[in-house]
Amino acid sequence: MNIEVLYFEGCPNHLTAIEMVREILKSLGRQDKIHQVEVRTQADAEAIAFVGSPSIRVNGADIEPWARTAKAFGLSCRTYLDGSQRSGVPSRELLRRAITEGMMDSAVRLATELKDKAPKYADIDPAVVRLAGAVDEKRAPQPVADAVSALINLGYGQPQAAAAIAAAARGAGEGVETAQLIRLGLKELAK
Repeated sequence: MNIEVLYFEGCPNHLTAIEMVREILKSLGRQDKIHQVEVRTQADAEAIAFVGSPSIRVNGADIEPWARTAKAFGLSCRTYLDGSQRSGVPSRELLRRAITEGMMDSAVRLATELKDKAPKYADIDPAVVRLAGAVDEKRAPQPVADAVSALINLGYGQPQAAAAIAAAARGAGEGVETAQLIRLGLKELAK
């Protein structure tokens, strides 16, 4: 999550705003870096849509919705509405809500980026899941448990070994011996 505190030199509320952001992040169990952006000139203020100091942005969006569409920018002090009072820093509630929404936005963006890269768990054979559980709980037939163990000892991961032996056991039928399961399991892994 990207958190920025924009300010101009000499702003009396800049450091208070930084501390408030740190407190909220800490209360949420977060340690995100807070980027301090000093705005030095009117041209800078206009270029980055700076509505006053301090301004806090989470993932590029100002914490107050009105400021996202503002048209007037400059090197001035900013106030935030807190109930019926104005303050030089945002309320903790406003700040917490903005950071929480930023966390959700980051999570949604990450899930969207990874959705096509993640394994398709829905395609996992339920028999493999049952077999893995049976092996872990020592309920699997001894030849099956021994064959999975042998493949693990050969360096295959438990999920791969269980999948290969499940496929081998399905093809071989009942009463298959350990050595045959291992051979068939290795053939499955070679596919």
